[in-house]
Amino acid sequence: MRTRLAVVVVFFLFNVAQVAAQSEVAPATHPATPTVPSAGAPAQFIGDGAAFLPQRRGASWDFQLEGGFAVALKNDLPHHWFGRARAGMLILHEPLLLAFGPTIELGGLVGLGVGGQLDIVDLATGMSIEAGGAFATDGAFVSHVSLGYALFGLEWQQRFGEGSAAALVFKLRVPIGWVVYASTHR
Repeated sequence: MRTRLAVVVVFFLFNVAQVAAQSEVAPATHPATPTVPSAGAPAQFIGDGAAFLPQRRGASWDFQLEGGFAVALKNDLPHHWFGRARAGMLILHEPLLLAFGPTIELGGLVGLGVGGQLDIVDLATGMSIEAGGAFATDGAFVSHVSLGYALFGLEWQQRFGEGSAAALVFKLRVPIGWVVYASTHR
C-alpha cells in the first residue's frame, strides 16, 4: 500500500512540474492576423503566435533519485533491486533540459559504487536519455544507458572486468531538482 501511494505521489509531483512549466508560457502578444496580398488570392496567416512565446532558460542545482528492479541478461546479479542518487547541475533551454553530476549507486551490477551521469530530457515530449558509469567498490566499472518517458525508464547496465555481466533495469525516476526549479521559476 505504501509503495503504491509513493508511486502515485511521485507521479503527481512530476505532472505538477510539467503543468507549471507549461503555464509559464504567456499568451501571444498578438493573434495571427490575415493579410490579403492581392485581389482574388486566398488570405494568408502570418504566424500562429508561437514565435512570440517566451521560453525559460537558466541553470540551477539538481537532485534526482532513481530506483528499480534489475533483471540479469548475462551471468548472475548480486542484487535485483537498484538505486541511484545524483546531485549536480541542471541547465534549461526549453524544451531541452540537461542535467549532470556525480552519483552514488546501490544494487544492480554495481553493488555499491560512485560515478557520474548525464541526462537529457525533452520537456515537450517527456522523453529522456541518460548515460553514465560507476566504479564499484570491488574495482569493476559499470556503464549504463537509459531511455525513458516521464518518470519511467529502461536502463541497460554493463559490467566490465572480472565477473563481466549485463542487466536490464526497470526504473522510476524522481527529478526533485526539476520539480523545484519548475515551481519556483515562473
